[in-house]
Amino acid sequence: MATTHIYNQFQYTQIADTVTLFLRINIGASGSVSSAGGLGFTSVTKESAAGQYSIKLDSKLNRFIGMRWAIVDDAISQIANIQVFEDPSAIQADMLADQTFKIQCLAVESDATPVLIAANPASGATLLIEVVMRMGSYTNGDSNFQ
Repeated sequence: MATTHIYNQFQYTQIADTVTLFLRINIGASGSVSSAGGLGFTSVTKESAAGQYSIKLDSKLNRFIGMRWAIVDDAISQIANIQVFEDPSAIQADMLADQTFKIQCLAVESDATPVLIAANPASGATLLIEVVMRMGSYTNGDSNFQ
């Protein structure tokens, strides 16, 4: 566990041993990752699908609890949502196996067809992502997060 020492700040939560990680992804041409940074992360890789990224943690954490995001850009972003792109029934096992999860950026197709479609963020945009994980593998009444 390369950066476990940074996880010692106390947090008030009803789930034991939570870890909050912050990631910054700078977007280049065609949705590529021009740079990424954040303690607790090893890499961010642009997948071949539009707006899809694989995010790898540098430590094995036991539970994926949640994610929040924001886009910083000097123009109105087309991205309306970012979803965790994983099978809900397998995300915990997948995270334990390879410390990696995927996200999918989504935009509204058009005013005439208001459905979300996969889309790359604009070149020059920055994705700010907050991921909440759990270190411990034991339970304390939090069966919804196992």
